[in-house]
Parts: sequence; structure tokens; C-alpha cells
Amino acid sequence: MYIAPGGSYVGRTIGDVGLRQYGVEVMAIGRDGGQQFLPARDETLRPLNVLVMIGPPAQRSAFCGAG
Repeated sequence: MYIAPGGSYVGRTIGDVGLRQYGVEVMAIGRDGGQQFLPARDETLRPLNVLVMIGPPAQRSAFCGAG
């Protein structure tokens, strides 16, 4: 999932965005040309981050559509 500039997830933490209610987890964040694996729940999401998530396809789609 790509975090768009100006999107509703920008500036929020992984824990704040409600991943658990969708049944998905963030396994990595792509940013600044690198990757951060197993990010903490207090990791703040920034514009242009790419989230690598696991979970059932329907729940991942629902989460991505919510932001």
C-alpha cells in the first residue's frame, strides 16, 4: 500500500490506523530508498511510504480502501 501525500494515514502511527480491526499486519515499510522490516506500532507513516502487509486479501483491500 502506497501512502499518498495528503492522505488520511500521513502523520499517524501504525497502531493508530486500525490495522487489527482489518486483520492485517505491516511486515515492512519502504521509504527513502530502503526498507524497514517489522516496524513498531509507534512508527509514524510518512508520505510516499510503501507498506508491505500480510493478511487475507479481502481485509487488505478493505484497509487500503479506508485510507
